[in-house]
Amino acid sequence: MRVLFVYPDHLIHRSDWPGYFYSGVAQLSAVLKTHGHETRIIHIARPIEKDEYLSQVRAFDPRLIGFSGASNYAGEIARLSKILTDDGITAPKIVGGIHATVCPEECIRMPGIDIVCRGEGEDPLLELCEKIQRNEGITEIENLWVREDGEIVKNPLRPPIENLDDLPFLDREGFPNYEGLYLERRGLMSMMASRGCPFNCAYCSSKAIRKILKSGPYGVRFRSARHVIDEIKAVRESYPFLDKVDFDDDILFFSKSWTEEFTDLYLDEVKLPFICNARADLIGEDTIKQLKRAGCFHLKIGLESGNERISNQILKRNITNEQLRRAFRLAREEGLRIESFNMVGLPEETPHNVLDTIKLNAQVRTNSMQVSIFQPFPGTDLYDYCNEKGYMAEGDRVVNYFQESTITQDSIASFQVQMFRDYFKVLVFLYRIVFRLKGVNRPILKLLDHILTRHVTSRILNWAYGPMNLLFRKLQLMKHSRIKVPSKP
Repeated sequence: MRVLFVYPDHLIHRSDWPGYFYSGVAQLSAVLKTHGHETRIIHIARPIEKDEYLSQVRAFDPRLIGFSGASNYAGEIARLSKILTDDGITAPKIVGGIHATVCPEECIRMPGIDIVCRGEGEDPLLELCEKIQRNEGITEIENLWVREDGEIVKNPLRPPIENLDDLPFLDREGFPNYEGLYLERRGLMSMMASRGCPFNCAYCSSKAIRKILKSGPYGVRFRSARHVIDEIKAVRESYPFLDKVDFDDDILFFSKSWTEEFTDLYLDEVKLPFICNARADLIGEDTIKQLKRAGCFHLKIGLESGNERISNQILKRNITNEQLRRAFRLAREEGLRIESFNMVGLPEETPHNVLDTIKLNAQVRTNSMQVSIFQPFPGTDLYDYCNEKGYMAEGDRVVNYFQESTITQDSIASFQVQMFRDYFKVLVFLYRIVFRLKGVNRPILKLLDHILTRHVTSRILNWAYGPMNLLFRKLQLMKHSRIKVPSKP
């Protein structure tokens, strides 16, 4: 049976965007292929013309069409489904993923959507395909909401997959431009060793997913170290140009016993440098040394806000600035490259609070920064908070968390949020210089703070950003044009 996956993944502000490898769709495709089904993935990394989209769908002639994407692509999924319905394509259409899990009512109302999958999709999707193939009824499949004869059948959820080793390795060949994707073209192999996160950060949907799946207070499941190592070796054999590994797990070194087994196997059989995420309050000298020993060369740490009131009362991170400083210091002393995650435009945040985040980045001397504009994702505590406070206009939906804010509040203007997002890295560099001016930096810091928190400054810098960014983008395009996209031998 032919199953088509449609995965929207485009960034409006990046004309050169090649797209990410998405393990969710790759896992579903692998499961179906293992059981004899034929799959194809339409990976929409750039806006696609209607005729081209329809042509690809009709050429494959699927019996089932699956959509997947994060909350910021919910509107795009609805549009893409409607195009198929309006053109007379009658194959049943299903939508899954995190957004479908936390917002099933919204998803089942999307034009043309017949089925919504809540929770993990591997087993229900396989059962759905087999029933369609045998022309059997599909209204009693656990995890699925099914529209039939104008009614919506809401089935209960099955337990989460107990042993992730039962799943096949991800289908990388299914991505039509795998060698040219954002990480892969740089020699980075995307890898996931686990599912879930045990923490309750108010801006993240992990807490809601744990509650929906009833996966317990921790909600973290790891594949065996052996299974992960075997997949890395298999991918490396198929794509030898991938000479580094990028682990996308929320926290890779979470279990001590798993970490020790993984490290021994990795050093013995893989030996590739790798990147991973870590949480500052879980980083100690032993952890850093273990990461370094295993081959970690680049560590990504969530800083998010340098203001402890915002970080702990609003974001519910329960991490102090001192813990962040210590984690960055330990990683730096071991020679690891460090990247920080940051958000601006947070609920109740002021311009001075944003400067706290900028200053903390300058103090911890991070090597690189990812800076996004806060968005209230459905299913999170902060979504409810922003809704109750009236910060979100009716119909607001995350569009691009690198480009615009969808909340409006009195504490900081939207154009100030945009200015801080655009100039964040420049300002970190500027404050880093000022901090080095021993003896005279206090009055300079005070003056700089005063200038940067004024509305007029934001207006001027926003006006100037367009021409400067155009020049920057041209330089970036020149850089990307020099990146040799590898091909599979």
